[in-house]
Amino acid sequence: MRIHSVVLAGSLAGLVCAGALAEPGTAPLTAASPAAAARTAPEECIDIAGLVPGDVELPAGWSIESHASEAPASPSQGISLLLGRLRRAGLAPIAETEFGVATPEGSFRVAYALLPERADADETLRSAVTGSGVGARMTGRVLFLATTADRPTLSAMADRMMSALSLQLKNAAATAEESGNSARFLQCASDYVAAFPDHAPAHLMIAEHLLFRTGTPRPEEAIVHLESALSPAGQPPLSAVERSRALYDRGVAESLLGRGEESIKTLRAAEASAPGPAEKADAQYQLAASLAMLDRRTEAVAVLRRCFDNNRLAGREVPSRAAASDVAFVSLRDDETFRQLVGAPSPSK
Repeated sequence: MRIHSVVLAGSLAGLVCAGALAEPGTAPLTAASPAAAARTAPEECIDIAGLVPGDVELPAGWSIESHASEAPASPSQGISLLLGRLRRAGLAPIAETEFGVATPEGSFRVAYALLPERADADETLRSAVTGSGVGARMTGRVLFLATTADRPTLSAMADRMMSALSLQLKNAAATAEESGNSARFLQCASDYVAAFPDHAPAHLMIAEHLLFRTGTPRPEEAIVHLESALSPAGQPPLSAVERSRALYDRGVAESLLGRGEESIKTLRAAEASAPGPAEKADAQYQLAASLAMLDRRTEAVAVLRRCFDNNRLAGREVPSRAAASDVAFVSLRDDETFRQLVGAPSPSK
């Protein structure tokens, strides 16, 4: 079991999740001052040029042309005019690339443009596209443009761009997390959910980073992502194991925000949905801590006992020492049943 100590309503509470004993957390990476940010802008997670497909990724008979191909100039001019309208509206792309695609039916031009974070291009894009002869689609911060009105062709190219973007951002986020670069991970993961807002596992990944892998837990931000992760609209939806984790995480976040009764309700759901004894034990430990902090002593001891039993079933060490010293259970330290359960000595008389 992994024991975390975090601030909860003015005190410390032990948080437990599956895995080995956690190492002490490192300090979170903080945002630089505006002046420093201007000098050292963070490297973008999205490499626009890297999204251009190779011939083998295109449908049979299609191929990529160079910009200097013999394709008519007017389609490329249509893209340039549309991007120009965006710039005049204050939405200058950070990076862009353009290429030609040859098909048995003819050639067309494609452009990808990376827009600034939080850029609201929808209204400007709608007015710019009208009458331009250019098809457009926004995927997060990436604008896809193509000089063809053929819907199957547009969908084929847009789908390939989205597939490449998904892989690129997943790899960037994984690399950042492996290197311990929290700020970079959150930057890349945020780009991912901006592009794929219904991707439930991605929201869960961000929430767990915010709760357990920063120096100070960020429960308010985590809960927003957990709500998206647990939404019935999630595509792909969470697996049974992931759903149990998400409910556990939400219970933790609610505890951190001082929402004790909500936390207990959520953690009971996590306990009920846990697919195995290890996951059930994790939910039960935190549930017992939440009950103890609301002075519901009898319930807390009963749940903690079930936690210990499930740890044994899972072949894990029983966290009796952790519970004995965990300040979440301070209200139970004069309770003889609790002391016997955790193996604590009776107070001297």
